[in-house]
Amino acid sequence: MRPPTFLLVALALFVMGAAVSRAAPKPIAPDLSVILAERSADTLAAYGLFADAGATTPAPGVIPYELAVPLFSDDASKHRYVFVPSGARVQFKT
Repeated sequence: MRPPTFLLVALALFVMGAAVSRAAPKPIAPDLSVILAERSADTLAAYGLFADAGATTPAPGVIPYELAVPLFSDDASKHRYVFVPSGARVQFKT
């Protein structure tokens, strides 16, 4: 007895879906193609600057910093980060 085509297609889709779901997760890292794009990304997550969805843990290579003289902002909690691509240099004036 030959199985119906529908069942074969359903089985093939199931197997393909299982293979895709086991694929390696996208590495957490800043995405230069998004950062350097002419248009802003639709979401903060698209930049890859944070390791978690709540944007509380910076991704590897994203460095937190504090100002030497912080500005008062009505007791708001502020977090600042900088990302410098590998091989790039930062220059500053004092």
